[in-house]
Amino acid sequence: MTNDSDNVTVQWCIIAEGLTKHSYGSLIGSYGGKLTFHHNLYAHNVSRNPRPTGYHYVKGHENDPGPVIDFRNNVIYNWGSVAGYTGSGDEASSPEKHALNYVGNYLKPGPSSPARWAKTAFLLHKGAVTRLYADGNHMEGFPEGSADNWRLIDDSRCPATKLTGPVPVAAMKTEDAPTAFKKVLADVGATVPVRDAVDTRIVNSTRDGTGKIAETLADLGGWPELKTAEPPADSDSDGMPDAWEQKHGLNPADPSDNNKDADGDGYTNIEEFLNATNPMRGDH
Repeated sequence: MTNDSDNVTVQWCIIAEGLTKHSYGSLIGSYGGKLTFHHNLYAHNVSRNPRPTGYHYVKGHENDPGPVIDFRNNVIYNWGSVAGYTGSGDEASSPEKHALNYVGNYLKPGPSSPARWAKTAFLLHKGAVTRLYADGNHMEGFPEGSADNWRLIDDSRCPATKLTGPVPVAAMKTEDAPTAFKKVLADVGATVPVRDAVDTRIVNSTRDGTGKIAETLADLGGWPELKTAEPPADSDSDGMPDAWEQKHGLNPADPSDNNKDADGDGYTNIEEFLNATNPMRGDH
């Protein structure tokens, strides 16, 4: 997520098993946008779980405020270096400014997690200019850090501005970290009708404390062979099948109605299709 990204939410996703020497989770940044990551599962990545940035090295954006990042109720498992970090390590480059709410996340070291970083959730390298609010995070095996979240933050190289309250963001329900852990493992990823073999393995390894950071896809047994089917007819190529449009009173010959909002509820017709909701009835 980069540059002019704004008002973006990433939720209930599996972000896992980055391969080889670029085994990273999420690079999260913008010139000044609001970015939210919640209820995601990060597993078997070396680092960047997450990696906030501000892109102040881009000409013309040196004085931008940097992003406001709300990172809450995520599960982070089996990192191979430091779980998350910010800052380039180069004080000569433009500072990386951002504000970060780090709230209610559940961290679980795994077989690939070195003892050196098994008690650190987030590291600030030189070059970071971070306003940080940390609360309600849980680190397995480190009750002192779970009780005092600043013990999970390593800002010895570049001190953070420690906030006593969260940076204002859109309201959302926040669970305590152990509850978030259970909910994420139950519902994260593509679960309908069922998870595929890869997602099932990742979730189970997180629950059981197994698995590893892989060098190649072959190390993980390769991808499963998934069944395919012919796509349903879509005469106007608007992404919504003819049968679905006809069922819900839309025009299967109008290629522009995918971005219209028939019931005025704020969801476009194609979003209604993707969410399996009724585009003619705003009651969801």
